[in-house]
Amino acid sequence: MQQKLRAAGTPVAAASLSYWQTGRSLPRRASSLRAVDELERLLNLPAGHLSQLLPQRAEDNKRPWDVISKRDLLHDCLERLDLSVARWRGVVNHDHVIIGPQRNEVSITSTQLVHSKIDGMRAFPAIYFQDSLDPVSPSIVAVTNCVVVEQIQVPEEHLVVARLELPRALERGEPSLHAYRIECAPSTVPSHRWERSLAAKHDHLVNTVEFLGDPPTQATGYYKGKAEIAGLPNPEDHRNLESEPLKVSGGIIQQIAPQALSGVHGVSWQW
Repeated sequence: MQQKLRAAGTPVAAASLSYWQTGRSLPRRASSLRAVDELERLLNLPAGHLSQLLPQRAEDNKRPWDVISKRDLLHDCLERLDLSVARWRGVVNHDHVIIGPQRNEVSITSTQLVHSKIDGMRAFPAIYFQDSLDPVSPSIVAVTNCVVVEQIQVPEEHLVVARLELPRALERGEPSLHAYRIECAPSTVPSHRWERSLAAKHDHLVNTVEFLGDPPTQATGYYKGKAEIAGLPNPEDHRNLESEPLKVSGGIIQQIAPQALSGVHGVSWQW
């Protein structure tokens, strides 16, 4: 069987096959999951017969949007768009935020590298809450390797949720790199922070904030998530905040987080 897997382009060590069979270890990496799919084919088993036996990890059982505010409203929007993050795993997320001369958010370009968890994964969500005192309608446009199929705007909640689709459906374990841009609605509210909520752990997360006018005097990077993991009543409690000072260089702030945990990763600044 090991030779057949190698011939099919999905090599697996004999020891790994033995460990999988006894449960000593489980296939988790994209290459291992492709090998499981090939095993099903070689053994003439229905697609998914072996992979469905793999136990889900704790982070897979977690409600994906628990780390995001206004959960019920967001959940309703995702249901209307027939979207779920359970179909893919985020690997890299880079947000490039543009702050205009009036100190308000102008646009955010998000570039994401994901791996599909299933065969046929094609659609993914884009979500944005804009800071504003008045009802606003931000919008989302495709940039690279995707199209916007539909978007829901909720002006009174300053929210937009979009369904984006890749040019084709992915196979299980297949990676894809795509990008979209959020175009903020006109606002007079000065921006003081940017936050990215992660539903699950990512290999890398980067928040870049670029100021077209005068830069802030100081900046801080932070992570919120411990309170929620511990089951405390208020996950936004700043007593559970991990923070670090960030440099403002050339009108740009960068927060780089390798092995970024699920939760809220943010950058705040003072004018």
